[in-house]
Amino acid sequence: MKKFFIIIILFILIIFNLLTTKVFTQTNKINVDGVITQNEYSNKFSFDGGNFLVYTEILGDIVYFAIESTAKGWVSIGFDPTNAMKDADMIFGVVLEKETKAYDTYSTGIFGPHPDDTSLGGTFDILAFSGKRDQNKIYFEFSRKLNTGDKFDKIITKGKDIKLIWAYSNSNDINSKHTKRGSGLINIK
Repeated sequence: MKKFFIIIILFILIIFNLLTTKVFTQTNKINVDGVITQNEYSNKFSFDGGNFLVYTEILGDIVYFAIESTAKGWVSIGFDPTNAMKDADMIFGVVLEKETKAYDTYSTGIFGPHPDDTSLGGTFDILAFSGKRDQNKIYFEFSRKLNTGDKFDKIITKGKDIKLIWAYSNSNDINSKHTKRGSGLINIK
């Protein structure tokens, strides 16, 4: 009888371990696939009356971002500009019918331009990216290291305020003027 109870307890512990491992794995894993699932990201920031949502998650030394927007063209976020757009570390996403493009850029002036980091002597530091589009929205996800080591990328620190600039356009040409833009503080917890 004692052996039977020990086997039952071990069986319950194994099942509990399997179930909790599966739950934690599912809630802590970010899948950069252009689909934003419920509970995939711990942080959500809303701009432009909900027309531009930014989701974030930090896992280890990687930061993950997702953008959900009513944009018809490109979407962009930038980190810690010194004046308007100047010195902002910027990421642009373009989601086309059969292709998604990501641009790792840096704004050299107050109102741009924002050339690719590589053209300035930096590096392309986006680890993964993906996007999807439906009739009403664009979804763009990407990841990068918190500290890329590139002088054109800002270091992102968990729990520290980051000045975020955001913009979107009706055009897929990232050199075209934005349709809407704004800024705000985010804090990735």
